[in-house]
Amino acid sequence: MVEWDRKNRVLESWKFKVMQDVAIGLNPLTEKLKWGFRLNLRTLLMRGLDEL
Repeated sequence: MVEWDRKNRVLESWKFKVMQDVAIGLNPLTEKLKWGFRLNLRTLLMRGLDEL
């Protein structure tokens, strides 16, 4: 999701930054973040993300 959004710039910058920080290990993946990432995934799927 991070790589796709880096190229297509669909998410707001702060949402991208939070996902990127978790992906590279700067922040732990909490249940609250999982919930938010599911919302991000739904947005990305509606905007053209085809596969993970």
